[in-house]
Amino acid sequence: MQNHNLVVVRWSDIIQFADWTPSSDKATDCPEFVTVGFLMSEDSTEDTVKLATTLDTSGVGTGVVSFPVGVIKEIVTVGHSQDKGSTRRRKRK
Repeated sequence: MQNHNLVVVRWSDIIQFADWTPSSDKATDCPEFVTVGFLMSEDSTEDTVKLATTLDTSGVGTGVVSFPVGVIKEIVTVGHSQDKGSTRRRKRK
């Protein structure tokens, strides 16, 4: 199985107002968001960072989210796909 870092990405999105209110009357702070996923690529030659929301049993990522590097505020590694971690099982009724 391929090993991928489990990361938290803090990023900022654009904001747009489509009405006739003057810009001086609008809050202009761009909203910030947090996304969690498996880091698939973070290459200095690429202009995007790709996260997968799901890994199959061989480590292939699916549900890919691509972020332009310019919107990323921070990337924090919180684990790895091969970490054992704790397992919690639910009993079926």
